[in-house]
Amino acid sequence: MSNTVAPTVKAGDDQKQNTPDPFFNGMDDVLKSYSFNYEALAAYKKEVAFSNEVVGGFMCFPLPYICYESCTKANIHDEVYARHIALTPDGIRYIVDKHKAECRCDCQEVGRTSQTVPYDKITDCDVEEPAGAEGSCFMLVPRTMYTFNVSTANGEAVSLWGIDAPYELKKDVWSMKRGQGIAGVEMSSIAPSAVSMVRAEGGGMLPASAHAGGGGGSASTDYLLGEILKTLKEQNEILRSKA
Repeated sequence: MSNTVAPTVKAGDDQKQNTPDPFFNGMDDVLKSYSFNYEALAAYKKEVAFSNEVVGGFMCFPLPYICYESCTKANIHDEVYARHIALTPDGIRYIVDKHKAECRCDCQEVGRTSQTVPYDKITDCDVEEPAGAEGSCFMLVPRTMYTFNVSTANGEAVSLWGIDAPYELKKDVWSMKRGQGIAGVEMSSIAPSAVSMVRAEGGGMLPASAHAGGGGGSASTDYLLGEILKTLKEQNEILRSKA
């Protein structure tokens, strides 16, 4: 079998250039969508399935091969091409559209699922580079697909193979989490819910950007002092007008 996979690249580089996913056309709340290398991902998953089901099940030949050719290959294609991911004002939206499965009967279709991971719930977001191999020990398939991982306080929420530009997606997720928006996307189109808010001392709310200094409390202190100064100036203006 041929394995049309994306080439291995340097650490921190994307495999391909990201292109908008037309699946999200018409969805007004989508800020930016990200493409999958569907062809390479499908080829890789088919190679692994062939290794596990056909090569690993050679004692039952030709039944595993018949099942692989009649169902598994088509199921993998449909499941891979059903994947879609985008960033919205609320978080990372991952959709797996309706697709055939198992014996490909209508009664065995898998329904569409949609998952949104809020930015303020994300504890880690990174790219795992390929290493090692998988499949039957008689035909190991080298891992060549980069994995985009997102973790939340409740555990790993998203783990995806085959995104064209995983490092670009990682950069944009961290930028949205910090309330800085996405390069090339108008900030006016980002809903206020996208800006993570944290509780300030005294019961007020501070935007996440006020804590961007990373020094623990210095940035938030500067923000509070600025608000106090602004209030004092307004009070002085009122006193002058009455005088």
